[in-house]
Amino acid sequence: MPDDVTNWLQELGLGQYAKAFEENDVDWNVLSELDHESLKDLGVDSTGHRLRILKSLKSITNVESSATTASESSDDNTDDPPDIANWERYPDERKPATVMF
Repeated sequence: MPDDVTNWLQELGLGQYAKAFEENDVDWNVLSELDHESLKDLGVDSTGHRLRILKSLKSITNVESSATTASESSDDNTDDPPDIANWERYPDERKPATVMF
């Protein structure tokens, strides 16, 4: 198991689960597939701990997808403006806006 997952769990204050993740071969490739049931199977009995892990995974996934989207759009040499109407909405996400008076 990469030390990254162990470090990530420790940053969340949940380092006690690192051994269970390692024993069950849970690494970065499968983290995004975790849900409440699989976390229960790993021995994460606390609902709060499961929610903390899932919330962190969601934010990591959003950051990675934003980085991928940004790198893909930088490869695109068109001067077309982004289609704002089709942007996905995230609760804590901020969008650029222009207001003219």
